[in-house]
Amino acid sequence: RLVNLGPTTNAAGRRKYLARACSHLSRELVLNDGFSRMTQAELHGALHWHLEELKRVSAAVRLGDEEMGIKVGADFRNAEHNTLMYQNVCPWRQDDSDCSLPGLPDLEVDGLYSLILHFYEAVEAVLAQYGVQLEEGQAAYQQYLDRHTQPTRFPPVVIHEERYKLLQEDPHLKLVLQSFEGDLFEGFELVVKAFDHETDWSLETVHVELRLLFALYIISVVVVFYGLLFRRTFKATLNEVNETRAFMFRVPCHALDKTEVEQMRLFFTTSAFRLSSVHTTGLHTLRSSLPCAAKTLDDVERSVGLEVKGEDGQ
Repeated sequence: RLVNLGPTTNAAGRRKYLARACSHLSRELVLNDGFSRMTQAELHGALHWHLEELKRVSAAVRLGDEEMGIKVGADFRNAEHNTLMYQNVCPWRQDDSDCSLPGLPDLEVDGLYSLILHFYEAVEAVLAQYGVQLEEGQAAYQQYLDRHTQPTRFPPVVIHEERYKLLQEDPHLKLVLQSFEGDLFEGFELVVKAFDHETDWSLETVHVELRLLFALYIISVVVVFYGLLFRRTFKATLNEVNETRAFMFRVPCHALDKTEVEQMRLFFTTSAFRLSSVHTTGLHTLRSSLPCAAKTLDDVERSVGLEVKGEDGQ
């Protein structure tokens, strides 16, 4: 989906330019007054090229085109696009109950696609009625494109007043000119907005997925750190404390003076014996490992700094 979004949106936007170019060139071809600085044959070739390019780009948007980078056409993936293109509606109008075409009131628009086909037919009618032979027009337009410098002389400007009336009387020409900023252009604009909505939705979906993956990554790091590093380190530390405590309780009493014994007792009292009560059985077990092999429970109390309480709390 993401691969198609950029090329599709670009092609959909390009259709707006191509449709307007066809409208402008049709007007200039009919008037043929010299203001465009192009001959009739050049105008014919330019209009024909833009029409064929509009057909190619429109087909690529709908059906896909590998050369344009559109892997999957909008017909196969975008419901909003298909509603605009193929359903019997004209939502680009404020009053979509009347979808008749200007200049061709007998025709009804069955979605944007039918309007596009009517536009193609109208431009082809203009070419057939006001243009020259196709080969002559194509050759003249190619020479116009290959020209590297502007000519020093242009066709003379001649105003044909009778041709201005054709802009309002010819139904096909009227439809083409109205499409410059009318139904066709507004319909293309809605299609671009539909692709913008698709882009926003796709990017939001990707953003949510990336945040989910990042959260899973953080959780994994925390679990691994706690399970493999913190717990193992803490366990190893406790083992070292226990071994140190066992070693210190086995030091002979004559190896330490009174001050050193007191310091040792205070050191282990704050971390090892935070119990509210110590059973007599535990003290008897501990007695054998204390310095000087204390013989009484009182000696044990004095050695480890504990108050011995019986089970009745006395």
